[in-house]
Amino acid sequence: MGGRKIDTEEMRDVADNAVSVVVDLYYDLVNDTADAGLVRDEAFSDANGSVHSFGSSWDQCFKLFYNCLYETSAASEAYQKALKKVADDAEDDEAMFESSFDEARDDELGSDYTTVEDQVKDQGIDPQTDDAYDLEEAPNPYEDELS
Repeated sequence: MGGRKIDTEEMRDVADNAVSVVVDLYYDLVNDTADAGLVRDEAFSDANGSVHSFGSSWDQCFKLFYNCLYETSAASEAYQKALKKVADDAEDDEAMFESSFDEARDDELGSDYTTVEDQVKDQGIDPQTDDAYDLEEAPNPYEDELS
C-alpha cells in the first residue's frame, strides 16, 4: 500500500458522525414521505375512495420516490455498518500481522541467536562462578574498527 495505513479511528468517526446523519435524514424523509402518502391518498381520491386518473400517475411517481428514499436510507445504513466492519477487520488484521511478525522475528532470532549463558560456556566461562558480564573480557568483534 506504499506506506499508507487504514485509519480506523477516522473510519469510525465518519461512520458514527457523518454517515449516521445521512442515515437519519433519509429515514426522516422516508417517514415524511409516508405521511405525505396519506395526504396524497385523500387529495387524489373522490368521496367514494376512487383515485382520479391523474392520481394514478402521481401514485406511481410517489411510490418510485418513496422507494428511492427507502433504498438510499437502507444503503447508507449498510455503508455505515460496512465502514465499522472494515475498521474492525483492519485492526484484527493489523494485530494478526503484528503477532505473526513477532513470531517470525523470534523464529529468526532463535535460529542464529544464542543466550549470554550459551556464549560464555563456549568461551569456557562458568556463569555460576565466573563474572560472565565483565566487559573487559567480553569479545568485541568491532575492536579493530574502533581503534
